Amino acid sequence: MEVVGFAKEAPDSPSGNFEAGRLTTVRKFKVQTNDLADGPLVVTAAPGIPRLYESYFFGNELQVYMLCRSMSAERLEPNSMWWEVIANYSTPEPKEPGGVVSPHGTGQEVSGQFTNPLLELAEVAFSTETVQVPVYGIYKDDGSSEACKNSAGEIYNPPPMMDQARLTMTITRNEPISSPHPVTSVLYQNTVNSDAWWGLNPGQARCKTITSSRQVKNLPNGVPFVYLKVVYSFSLLPTHDLQILDAGDFYLVSGKKTAFQDAQGNAYVGLLDGTGFRLSDGVAPVFKTFKVYPRQPFAPLNLPQSYMSSVQ
Repeated sequence: MEVVGFAKEAPDSPSGNFEAGRLTTVRKFKVQTNDLADGPLVVTAAPGIPRLYESYFFGNELQVYMLCRSMSAERLEPNSMWWEVIANYSTPEPKEPGGVVSPHGTGQEVSGQFTNPLLELAEVAFSTETVQVPVYGIYKDDGSSEACKNSAGEIYNPPPMMDQARLTMTITRNEPISSPHPVTSVLYQNTVNSDAWWGLNPGQARCKTITSSRQVKNLPNGVPFVYLKVVYSFSLLPTHDLQILDAGDFYLVSGKKTAFQDAQGNAYVGLLDGTGFRLSDGVAPVFKTFKVYPRQPFAPLNLPQSYMSSVQ
């Protein structure tokens, strides 16, 4: 019906095997029950027996990432109430980017993460996407810039388009079913960071979407655990502010609009100096900056701040 006393660790326990990138340890215990009808479930629940996914701890040794991953229990001899329990510990499998074991993440585990989905580490992935953007200015060989013009010196209207690669980041994590979704998505979608985040300056990260889906996991005790899987998607750029070449059909003279005209009186689109006046010849073009996305502090999202971070 129950275990007699505490489990006793065998004299030849523990033993270990160490190789590059992986540590394994084996611990052996002896357990006595008071009924032949007691089986492995009663034996492995004895006081002193480690629990699955518990960190390795023995005497003066502690290795938090070497977890108990499997256990076996066998009678020492037929019809005996003495059992031997063997606990096998090992560090996690190497986490290679894009691998089968774990496509992304920190390569570390915490005790309990396999029974409680909320303790699983967030997954972080970077990728690129290509979009079409207008070309307002071009770079010269000396590193300076000039407006994009045709051979007659006129600004292209509309401007030509080019491909631009953009870095995107996706963070996936499990959250309590009570988390404020989709309210969080409504508040943060299409906003840029107003605080320093992931080593980026304010305005360099834009929250594209936050999606959530209801998940159910059956725990080892048979109780269904309901939670949310939330995916945060971000676009990362040197700036998300809109930068447009300062040019137009008119420029200011004594506060009045004056049309750009060539020697023959033909109108054309000319360059401005950022204050409405005509840009002097030989001066670098001016780009007007517009903040088109609202700014929000991203810190309240409580997301990981680096690959090595385990903040949930």
